[in-house]
Amino acid sequence: MFFSVIIPTYNRAAFLSKSISSVVEQSFEDWELIVVDDGSTDDTKTCVERFSDARIKYVYQENAERSAARNNGITHASGTYILFLDSDDVLQPDTLAVLHDFIHQHGEPVAVFGTTLVYEENVRNTSLWTGATATELLSTKSVIPVSQCAHRDCFIDNRFDTRFTLWEDTHVWLRILQQFPVLVVPAACIRVAVHQESSVFKTFHSVEIKDAYRYRDAVSDLLNYPDLFPLKDYEQLLNAYIFSKYQMYIYQARMNKQYGVALQLLTESRLYQRKIGYHVKTWLKVMAGKTVNIYFR
Repeated sequence: MFFSVIIPTYNRAAFLSKSISSVVEQSFEDWELIVVDDGSTDDTKTCVERFSDARIKYVYQENAERSAARNNGITHASGTYILFLDSDDVLQPDTLAVLHDFIHQHGEPVAVFGTTLVYEENVRNTSLWTGATATELLSTKSVIPVSQCAHRDCFIDNRFDTRFTLWEDTHVWLRILQQFPVLVVPAACIRVAVHQESSVFKTFHSVEIKDAYRYRDAVSDLLNYPDLFPLKDYEQLLNAYIFSKYQMYIYQARMNKQYGVALQLLTESRLYQRKIGYHVKTWLKVMAGKTVNIYFR
């Protein structure tokens, strides 16, 4: 088996059929699809059973969140290369063929193969680049979506950390990239759905302080891997990354007129970087919005 495609899902029956169909309709046929049902209460199982393709495996687990579901998928995978796909996203018809040809041309190495995500209006995002290192990705404040492809050996000692439900994908990919090379395959495309049920939409529709903390905890946790992220080399870099996430949430909280949330996060952000100009200007913007309802970008 060349590819194992892993789809974790929870109550996404309305979207799941399109994701499964996009795998079934691939021009490259040496694959298996593992759908890990994370304790859904809708008709997810029925949705999967409508497909008669023997290459599709349905795995049920009690609800344990997507990191545990992806790890379960890895455990059940028999393919040499593993590709993750969210249950509301779809592969392009030639995604696996493009990946296979590229991997074969490069000698089928133990490596990560970066894909291109395609959003609405054909906006494209390739979060990785060939030869990218964890240091470079952290320096550029990059987020690595889960939908990448990697040799199964990359996951022998690296699994998704089940403590985290935000940034868990970047967390595992950064650990892997400290150990294995990355090659980007720009023509390997995955179309991403953005809708009111998507995690991105929910995150920014209403900012919750606990989400900023979840980001902070996941990023700082990399220091618990001293062989990969030595404190002397990465503490400052990770603090700068955390600060950038605080900035993101502060801005969105202001956009949502959640001024109390913005003020609390602004205060706490000084623990990670002290930028007097930014903090003073942002405090003035928050107070202008809070007291006289004047908004400044």
